[in-house]
Amino acid sequence: MPSYSCPARINLALSVGRPRPGDGYHPLCSWMARVSLGDDLLLERSSQGSLFTIEWAADAPSPLDWPIDKDLMVRAHRLLEGECKRELAVRVMLRKRIPLRAN
Repeated sequence: MPSYSCPARINLALSVGRPRPGDGYHPLCSWMARVSLGDDLLLERSSQGSLFTIEWAADAPSPLDWPIDKDLMVRAHRLLEGECKRELAVRVMLRKRIPLRAN
């Protein structure tokens, strides 16, 4: 399974504008810096539907404490499938090192 590094980042500055008319989204301006800490993402196509797994790396700071359906990775994949109007079967394993609520 191919592996990708997902480096953490730190917001050095963040500006949030007023909501835009029409969609209500706030414009953002951010200045970020990457740090050496990061998660590993293992990803491959699947012929048997999508399977998502999240685990803590051996050197991670704390255990998982949320349902996988709440994870941004899973939510983004489901939104993409909805936009494509078809299943995008993948096998994904995220090995966490970035502390929760820090990303």
